[in-house]
Amino acid sequence: MSTESLRSYPHRLYAHWNSGDMDSFYAMIDEDVHDAGGHLRGREQVRAVLDAVRAALPDSQYTVEQVIVDGEWLAVRLEITGTQTGDLFGWPATGRRTTWKEMRYCRIANDKTVEHYAVLDNFGMLEQLGHVRSPARSTW
Repeated sequence: MSTESLRSYPHRLYAHWNSGDMDSFYAMIDEDVHDAGGHLRGREQVRAVLDAVRAALPDSQYTVEQVIVDGEWLAVRLEITGTQTGDLFGWPATGRRTTWKEMRYCRIANDKTVEHYAVLDNFGMLEQLGHVRSPARSTW
């Protein structure tokens, strides 16, 4: 893939998510993807996790803030917003809106994600949703 095609990859991928076209979104993930951050193997395991996120935050939207290309690897900085209207891995719905950041490092081959690593601000997201409280902001 060309550098420009790789650079556009996350924009195309997350445009599918943002529009709710999940079939096209998952078509861009290889059947044998290795998601090292979540210790997942294969598109179906990844799909189960992402479908759960989508169900909990159905209005979630990804904004691609930066893309760095290195060979067949991408580093992608994202901002995500969404409202928790459903259960999120055991955390009950709050109806609150949240915004968090993610960094993703992906290897792309044949226009599909084949390897994936992610760093997410889960604590910040859960704090905004009211599920956890930061000791730094607590009053004693």
